[in-house]
Amino acid sequence: MIYSLQSFRGIAAILVVLSHVIDVMRPYFDESPHYVAFWGFGKGGVQFFFVLSGFIIYHVHRLEQNRSDRLQIYAKKRIVRVVPLYWAINLAMAPFWLYVPGWGEPYHKSFGNLVTSMLFIQQSHAPNLHVGWTLNHEMLFYVIFLSFFLLKRFAPIAIGWAGLIAVYNLFFHESHWMTDFLFNTNNLLFLAGVGIAYYWKKLDVLIEGIGGFALFLLGILIFTVGGFLFYEGVLGRDRGFVLFYGVGAVCLVAGAKSKKIESFFSRRKLMLFIGDASYSIYLSHVLILSVAAKVISKLQGFVALPNWLVWIALIVISLIGGCICYLVVEKPLLNFFRKKLLPKPAATASA
Repeated sequence: MIYSLQSFRGIAAILVVLSHVIDVMRPYFDESPHYVAFWGFGKGGVQFFFVLSGFIIYHVHRLEQNRSDRLQIYAKKRIVRVVPLYWAINLAMAPFWLYVPGWGEPYHKSFGNLVTSMLFIQQSHAPNLHVGWTLNHEMLFYVIFLSFFLLKRFAPIAIGWAGLIAVYNLFFHESHWMTDFLFNTNNLLFLAGVGIAYYWKKLDVLIEGIGGFALFLLGILIFTVGGFLFYEGVLGRDRGFVLFYGVGAVCLVAGAKSKKIESFFSRRKLMLFIGDASYSIYLSHVLILSVAAKVISKLQGFVALPNWLVWIALIVISLIGGCICYLVVEKPLLNFFRKKLLPKPAATASA
């Protein structure tokens, strides 16, 4: 396990939670103070996840290139890691989406749309579980990475895909939801993560001395400056946003090669645990936040809580709820399916 990267997964999940607290506070509470609105940039945590994902997949399977005998194990690992919890949450929500008036959008009332969402098939609208849009991109990357096990060289595939993404975004101004998905700039971030993993050992030359720490600080600076730019409306949620935070994530992940950074995060037990629980936090936090906000807004009639306390309470509740989801739902599902589908237990949750 690379401790710093495992902790980064937890940090990315917390950033996304902070960004979504804004969305659930607006309908129920009178104002959105600056300390709440500032964290809107936290959606950049998604770009952080994508770079981390590309790195982890290549790093874990780096010795298996052109080994078709390992392809089935790779596919099973990816399915076991992503599918059980995603399906469990979708199925738990399905009765509400399908049969309870006022729950969700019109497309939530279609059983066909539910099935399509659960199969990670891109649609013209968001998946039933909205945060699942990122998993559609994740699955697309996993499918393309299958070629790693079938070919002697993966670089032409990666460079070709990156080139198509660049051409599409630079020269095609009329878009379609499917081509927007296939050639989305977010997909570049998986490849950036792969690139870092490919040069991981060679990064020692760059990282010697202060280099790694400087990269780490630069990544933090990019995320912080981006927060102010987003708060002031200079940086929007567009291609520029994706690439801006993508660069910040690349700096952080590459900087993790520093022994000082790795040593620091190896002792952060809470952050490592949140990293383990990051997938559960990510998938469950919007639902938990929505319920918590409704309950707290009802309690406001009895006890008027200041906004700063509501903000903290929502963050804490969503994180604790996500960690409970990890311990009670995700971890048992992972253990069950790993025993059933994999020849031996996977090395770590980060694999």
